[in-house]
Amino acid sequence: MRLTSEDLAGLVRPPAPPVAHEPPRSRSMRQRLSVLALLAEFSHLRTVEISAGCFPKARTGLQLAQRCLKRLTEANEVHAVRNSVGTTSFVLTHVGARTLLLHGMRGKHGLNLRSYAGGSFLHHAITSRYAIEQRNLGNECYTEYGIAGGFAPFSTALLRSRFKKSCDGILIRQASGGSDSAPKSVIAVEVEAARKPGSEVARILSIADKVGHWLDEDHQYVIGGVAFAFNASQGHAPYIRKVAQELWQQRPRAERHKLASAITLVKMRYALPLTFQGFTEETLAL
Repeated sequence: MRLTSEDLAGLVRPPAPPVAHEPPRSRSMRQRLSVLALLAEFSHLRTVEISAGCFPKARTGLQLAQRCLKRLTEANEVHAVRNSVGTTSFVLTHVGARTLLLHGMRGKHGLNLRSYAGGSFLHHAITSRYAIEQRNLGNECYTEYGIAGGFAPFSTALLRSRFKKSCDGILIRQASGGSDSAPKSVIAVEVEAARKPGSEVARILSIADKVGHWLDEDHQYVIGGVAFAFNASQGHAPYIRKVAQELWQQRPRAERHKLASAITLVKMRYALPLTFQGFTEETLAL
C-alpha cells in the first residue's frame, strides 16, 4: 500500500498543533465590547468606520459590523442617529457605557452629542477615519475626543502646552530604525475641512521649529511635526504650501527644506456621499 505524506504525519515530522476555536459566545462578547469601546473613544461612527476599526482583516467585515450593531441596538447599548450626509451613525447609550465599565473599560455615553448632525461632521469623519487607518498600519493614533477622554498616553493640557494649540488628533510612531526603548515621535494631526486663515495655518506650521524637542518629562516622546489631513478633492495642499513659503521665505534654503520635511500632507480620497476610498501621504515640497 502506498502511503501519503498525510499518513506519515507525526512519524516523520511533529503533528500540527490543534487549531484553537474560540467559543461562539466568547467571540460574540469580544466583538460586542470592541464596537462599544470604539464608540466610547470616537464619540460617533458610521458602520463603515466601525467595520474598519473592529474588523479590518475580515473578508466580511462590513457584514460583521452590521450584525453586531443590530444586536447592540436591540440591546439598547448603542443608538442610531441621522448624520449630516443623510446616513446612519451610532452613539453609545447609558447601557452601553455601563457594559464597558463593568468590564473595566472606559465608557461614556454619547446621547448628548450633536456633532453628527452639524457642520463639523466632515471634520470628525476625516479625523476618525485617519486615526483608524493609522492604527491598522500598526501606529498609535488618537482623536481630540479620545485624548480628552483619557485614551491617549498624555493629556490635552500637556499637548496644548507643547504645541500651543488643541490638536485635532495625534499620531505616534516609533522612530525609524529605532529600538523599542527609543523615544517615540508624536505628530500633531490637523484636519482641514473649511479653509483656515493664513495666520492660523502659519501658527500650526511653526510646530516644525519644535521637532526633536521632548514632549514629556519622562523623555519617552519627542515632537515629530504636523500632519495636515484633508479631502483630496479640495485645494488645501497648494494653500498650505503658499503659507509655508511666505512664513519661511527669510530662512536659509537648507533650513526651509528641513522645516518642510516635518510637514506631511494627508490626502483622503472620498466619493459621494463621503465614501472613503483610501489616502496618500506626501512630505510638503516648497
